[in-house]
Amino acid sequence: MPVSVITGASKGLGLELTRQLAARGEHVFALVRKANADLAAVPGNVTVIEGVDVTSDDAMTKITEALGDTKVDCLINNAGAYGGPVPEGDPLALF
Repeated sequence: MPVSVITGASKGLGLELTRQLAARGEHVFALVRKANADLAAVPGNVTVIEGVDVTSDDAMTKITEALGDTKVDCLINNAGAYGGPVPEGDPLALF
C-alpha cells in the first residue's frame, strides 16, 4: 500500500488530496496544526498527526516519531507560512 504524507491537510487543497489519495487506497499521514471535523470524516486509512507547525523545529521530531520507520512514497508539502509584508510594487520579489 502506498504511503503519502500531506502537510496542511485540514482544509483546502490538502484536505482534498487527503480525500483523493485515501479513496485510492493509500495510507495517508495528514499533518495539521489542528484537526477538524472535515478531516475526521475522511474515510480510509488516514493517520492524523496534530500539532504540526512547519515553522517549528519541534515539528520534525514529532513527525519522525509518528512515522517511525514507515517508508514514505510521496510527500506533498502543502502547508505554507509567510512571515513578512508583501514588497510594495513587486509581489514577485518574494520569490
